[in-house]
Amino acid sequence: MKQAIIVDSTAYLSDELANLPNIYQVNLQVLFEDGTTRSDSNQLDDLRDYIELMKKYESFPQTSQPLVGEYDALYQKLIQEGYEIVYCIHLSSGISGTYQTALMLKEQYADQIKSYVIDSKGASIVEEILTRHCLKLIEENVAPELIEKKLQQCADDGRIYLMVETTENLVKSGRLSRSLAMIGNMLKVIPLLYFNEEGKIVLFEKIRTKKRVHQRWIKLIQEGFEKYPDGFVIGFAHADDLEGIEDFIELVKKDVPEYQNGFHISILGPVVASHTAQKSKGICLMPTV
Repeated sequence: MKQAIIVDSTAYLSDELANLPNIYQVNLQVLFEDGTTRSDSNQLDDLRDYIELMKKYESFPQTSQPLVGEYDALYQKLIQEGYEIVYCIHLSSGISGTYQTALMLKEQYADQIKSYVIDSKGASIVEEILTRHCLKLIEENVAPELIEKKLQQCADDGRIYLMVETTENLVKSGRLSRSLAMIGNMLKVIPLLYFNEEGKIVLFEKIRTKKRVHQRWIKLIQEGFEKYPDGFVIGFAHADDLEGIEDFIELVKKDVPEYQNGFHISILGPVVASHTAQKSKGICLMPTV
């Protein structure tokens, strides 16, 4: 049974994964007021160039989901290449219509290819971990229906927390309420955000300093052993702050030595960084499969 995986560009897959022959990608874009466009990218240099470009504009850029025509063409390509099964792993339906597009194409091509659509309830490293899980389950010859169930359960049970340097972009893009941002600014606190059960970005806690944010992350990791008794993996994503992530990983190794499953690191590329802004960081706790 020939099986493929489709992700969207906000997965920011490592080159190792992105270059696998059965992994395909549909791209999101960013559009500026003067018609300038930038494609999403998993490359750090592209992210840095994009952040500099954003500074030249007063208005907030628009991010677009993959073009339906391009996604449709990919489906036709997979069918022509003899694929029988496709798993579509996409960024949260709470912040993008990409998941809905995948559901539409699933129905459109139901008589030609069997599709399984997974709502990651997040983005970036969340999608990468789900992709790795999917590859593992395919290798183990797990039934496609069970793979879909396991992946969606992981996405539903996973937890993603965000620390941003500024909430301005999240407010401008409509991903965070203005009142919440104002509270953070007035009280001079760092709003620790997370993706809720609906896959929307909401407040988790208000914390005074970055050090306390890191302490809270450590506690969440420690709680993971009870929440995920069968094991879990930790992933990180950043908008050009790898040093900050690496420093935190050293804290985890020191304060949570019982965690032995390794760490996955990805970037928050142009589309996601448009909302979270430069130097934003995220941590993901995801059950193993």
